[in-house]
Amino acid sequence: MNAPISTPALLNQATLENLLSQKYPDQKVIIKHIVPLALDNSSSILVTLTAASGATDIGHFRFLLEYETNGKSHQKDVVVKVKPHGKTIAAMLEGLAAAHGPTLGDAYKKASALTGFLHSHEKELYLANTITKAAIFPEMYGTLSLDEKGLFLIMMEYLGENELIDSVMEPEKWTDEHIRSALDQAAAWHAVHMAHGKGKLKSWPDQPDVESRAALIPLYSALWENASTKLPDLLSEQDYSFILGQIPKAGLIQKELDTFPKSQIHNDMNPRNTCFKRNGVGLQFVAYDWELSTRHLPQYDAVEFLCFVLDEDRYDLRESYLDYYRSRLEHHSGIPIEPHAFRRSCYLLHLDFCFLRLGMYLMAHALSPYPFLRRVVKSCMDGIKTLA
Repeated sequence: MNAPISTPALLNQATLENLLSQKYPDQKVIIKHIVPLALDNSSSILVTLTAASGATDIGHFRFLLEYETNGKSHQKDVVVKVKPHGKTIAAMLEGLAAAHGPTLGDAYKKASALTGFLHSHEKELYLANTITKAAIFPEMYGTLSLDEKGLFLIMMEYLGENELIDSVMEPEKWTDEHIRSALDQAAAWHAVHMAHGKGKLKSWPDQPDVESRAALIPLYSALWENASTKLPDLLSEQDYSFILGQIPKAGLIQKELDTFPKSQIHNDMNPRNTCFKRNGVGLQFVAYDWELSTRHLPQYDAVEFLCFVLDEDRYDLRESYLDYYRSRLEHHSGIPIEPHAFRRSCYLLHLDFCFLRLGMYLMAHALSPYPFLRRVVKSCMDGIKTLA
């Protein structure tokens, strides 16, 4: 007999009805039956970070809900994401950095507020509440802020049976059709939210700018010095030297990037957080876990995405895929995008992605390995060398 599935006490009928009723603002929602279902949380960095603290309320929880709206019966397979306050995640990351010693620990603590996690609970709830019909989003049902508990809830559709879900270890499954569909539909989302487009840009205190990127230089250096010492076989000595030599230019790099149009980006767009739905007209790209979303160049998402899905046998396609993304962004936005300037921005964004995001992955990887990371780091390095 299977063991019963454990769910937090806070996810009771009243809470689930509160979340679900936001989907039906003019109807009375009554949940008749709640069936907790198994859900693999192993790929969630959020759950990994919080596991050591014993915070069992945090994570993703799946339910089959049978309910009525004004007497009409429905059934939905949903996931409730229970998030901690961003300051809780920031504190956990500070502890992770401190485990590597005082050099990295001190550098991380000083720059913690600039790494993108402090406002992560606000970002995801903001987007869940304001972007309700974008095709690139999962279907969202409702949100709830439990400020007294420091917890934040999002109810959304269950995505686990969709195509290429949790496919970070299977880049070979990403066909040309998948890659082009993802790039085209990401470009369509970005175009709506570009600075000169129709969408409004949401500003965050930790979004990239010259001042914040310059302030992050000591952390970048500490992250990559730590990686070169503890992971000497990951990259060549020459590659480590190159990255460490570029880090002092981070402020100047951002100054140049600031000359390009910005958009609301996912900022973590990779196979850990994406999948596809098959509909009547083809593939629908879906991106979830928007907790790191920020205002940045739209092509940043394309750069990161390709670093994850292109293995060595397809490095030669990187430039053509980036140019495809450029053409689709131009098409969807109606804004001319000069190809040489775009290529230059993609080179700089590979460095930007490398300095912070990969540096932080490597900080965690040195203590608890991510099997996909070696491939992604090498792909990013290829992008840097190809576009230089």
